[in-house]
Amino acid sequence: MTAIALKQLTFSYASTPILDIDELIIELGERVFIAGPSGCGKSTLLNIISGTLTPKPKFKTKNTAETTPNNISVLDQTYAQLSSRELDQFRAKNMGIVFQQFNLIGYLSVRENIALSTEFHDCDKTTLHATIPTLLAQLQLPADIIDQPANTLSIGQQQRVAIARALIHQPRIVIVDEPTSALDESATHSFMQTLIHMCDNQHTTLLFVSHDLRLAKYFSHSIELDKINRVALKGGR
Repeated sequence: MTAIALKQLTFSYASTPILDIDELIIELGERVFIAGPSGCGKSTLLNIISGTLTPKPKFKTKNTAETTPNNISVLDQTYAQLSSRELDQFRAKNMGIVFQQFNLIGYLSVRENIALSTEFHDCDKTTLHATIPTLLAQLQLPADIIDQPANTLSIGQQQRVAIARALIHQPRIVIVDEPTSALDESATHSFMQTLIHMCDNQHTTLLFVSHDLRLAKYFSHSIELDKINRVALKGGR
């Protein structure tokens, strides 16, 4: 089984081309770093992989049936075969996402923020909720923060809560979008070590994007998006 397979992927906002990628293959269990400057399409690529953005058909055949060369497959599931509801369920079951700004809900407690990601799972939520204290301990967070509002936490604590939320249901793929952009070097190193350690423990495929090339050292495989994106190669962005 392949974690992620993209072939002949194109995407545009209105008439502005953003992505034109011949092929991108990521195997199960890999830790992959995708680098590129701000605005090169990294976040768009992650949104397509997670299924929150859907590429439109590129052209129509003479009989008006829509045809597209876009081929998006995650865990050997082709997205084109799924309805919007099925895609949402697939993403909730198989992926964890750590956002650039963490996207915690400030007035909710740590427990409630982490538990939110389990609400979309067709699984034993009681068991998942019971693992929250254990997961926080593994992330070296003090036990007494579990009922504190997220907006009372330090940035470093919020990072770890975001990791906990992404990993609580033991997803097969974790997607991380520029979460270290506002951190100093020491905090970045701590975050990366924690994230990779947790993904290794759960045998999770890790896809991480950033403009900071210094982070490549933490990964087994690095890709420069500008070198596989024909839009960038043609000077389109």
